[in-house]
Amino acid sequence: MRTIEAEKQLILKKELCGQLVALTTDTWTSIHNQTYDALTVHFIDNDIKMQSFGAECVRHQGRTTSKALVSLFVAPVFYVFSFFSRIWAKG
Repeated sequence: MRTIEAEKQLILKKELCGQLVALTTDTWTSIHNQTYDALTVHFIDNDIKMQSFGAECVRHQGRTTSKALVSLFVAPVFYVFSFFSRIWAKG
């Protein structure tokens, strides 16, 4: 299993720096009743091709509210990949 640092190096090689990104999350429960959450990053590369990679996948206990997901793994991934400077939201 690749680590966040390994994924970060892969992204840098794909020239993600300066690109806008889209994030998606997925939550599921295993047959052993364990809850998992995944965060996927999507972006358009310099060749105008859609790229996606799994930034994190974690097992956790408790509620799967947006607040819980942010503190669990979204904020740490934002920090590692320096996404804070690229946040753009339309509400």
